[in-house]
Amino acid sequence: MQSFNINSEKIEQVAFDGNTLQVKEHNGTITAYMFVEAQMVNNFLSSLDKDQFLQTNIENNRQYRKRVMMRGR
Repeated sequence: MQSFNINSEKIEQVAFDGNTLQVKEHNGTITAYMFVEAQMVNNFLSSLDKDQFLQTNIENNRQYRKRVMMRGR
């Protein structure tokens, strides 16, 4: 799984294994989004506002299955 440190208000780090995008927030919450295409992850990583991109294109996309793996503080 490839991981990337993210410099945004909400997101600390993401990891991608070719199918699942894991997002770790600064508050410790880790959420997995399954069935995410590599091109979507590349678009996310190259976006200027990663928090907005995540919300608009990944969190709100019903084709991706969302699973909260760990709740933050």
